[in-house]
Amino acid sequence: MTKENTLKQQVLEVILNCRPIIAGPIFGKDGFISPTNPSAKNCLTDARFIQLFPLAAKAVIPSSLQIDVVCGVESTGIAAAALVAYALQKPFAYVRKQAKPYGQRKTILGDVAGKRVLMVDDLIFYGETKDQALKYIRENGGEVVGLFVIFTMDPQSKRWAKQNKIPIIKLFDRQELYQAAVERGMISQALFDLEQTIYNHGKFMVWHTKPKLWHRYREVMQTDQLFKKSS
Repeated sequence: MTKENTLKQQVLEVILNCRPIIAGPIFGKDGFISPTNPSAKNCLTDARFIQLFPLAAKAVIPSSLQIDVVCGVESTGIAAAALVAYALQKPFAYVRKQAKPYGQRKTILGDVAGKRVLMVDDLIFYGETKDQALKYIRENGGEVVGLFVIFTMDPQSKRWAKQNKIPIIKLFDRQELYQAAVERGMISQALFDLEQTIYNHGKFMVWHTKPKLWHRYREVMQTDQLFKKSS
C-alpha cells in the first residue's frame, strides 16, 4: 500500500468514527427524496480529522491546476477550505450564499479577482449551491479551475462537472464510503444494495414514485441499524 493510500485509509477510518451517514428520508428542494445522506459536518469538528485532512487534500489536488486562491462555499465548505488553503499554502476566501443586506454587502470575503480559484465544499450532489458560488466567483473576476470535495454523489456529480467543464477532485465517492460502512457493520448490505439500485436507475430523481423501490426502502428502514439509531 502506498503512502497516499495509507493516508486515505486513515482519513476514512476517522470519518467512519464520526458517523457520517444520516438516515433518511431527506427531502430536497427539487422534490428529490434521498434515502440517506453522507455528511462531513461532524468530521470537521474532530481533532484527528483536522490533523489528517490537510495532508490528504494536498496528496490528491494536482499541482497542474496552478491554484492562486482556495475558496470555500458557505457553510461547511468554509472550514474545509481553510484547511485546504493551509495545506497548499495558498490565500483563503469564502463565498456566501447571498450578500448580507448591511455592511459591505459582499458575496465573497477574500480576493479572487484575476485569480485561479479552487472551490471547496464538503460534498456535491446535483450542485445547486455550487452553481450559485460559481456565479459569484465569476462576477468577482475569479476563474474556477477545480472543485475539491470530501464526498461525491454520482451520477449527478459527474453531470455537474461535465456541464461546467470543471474537474472535481474528491477524497471519496459515495460507493467507497458506504462500502466501508457495510464492512464496519454501520449499515446493512441491504441498504447498500438498495442505494446502488436507486442511483443506477435511469430516473433516480423520481425513484420514490416507483412502488417496488419505495416498498423496499420501507422494509430496509425497519431492519437497518442506521435507522434504529436515528429514531
